[in-house]
Amino acid sequence: MSIPTKDTIFGQITYKNKQYDLLNQPLGKIQADKLNKYKKKNNCSISSAPWSVNKFEWIIKDDKLYLSSIKCKLCKNKENLISDIFDTNELFASWVDKDIRLLVSKKELGMNKQKRMMIEIEFLILNFKNGLLKNLKKETEQYRSSSLKYYLDQ
Repeated sequence: MSIPTKDTIFGQITYKNKQYDLLNQPLGKIQADKLNKYKKKNNCSISSAPWSVNKFEWIIKDDKLYLSSIKCKLCKNKENLISDIFDTNELFASWVDKDIRLLVSKKELGMNKQKRMMIEIEFLILNFKNGLLKNLKKETEQYRSSSLKYYLDQ
């Protein structure tokens, strides 16, 4: 099992006709429990391997957040599980009462003295209350990556 980093992707979201990567997961506990119950009932394998995890797609329409797609590589013969689990094609995310971070850009700035790659990410922070978009702001952050990828590149 890997540890999420500042640039771990938890799905995609479409906002103002543009697709972004999600830097945090807005799925609620009740919805996650329903998904896991469905996967157990339908003999879908459960794994935390990066190549087998669930893929969530979200959309913002009229300042409302919707879960629009759930895909799982370990559920055979299923393109999108959302209608099977929630009896709808798009689920209004009324449970979301937090900030959601969308990745706008990511740049490698070079190695620091400790041989760690310096990364700069630009992201949008969308603030939701009961699934409704309340405000947004853009931020930039720099951090050191401890990813094995950069050690192997040396």
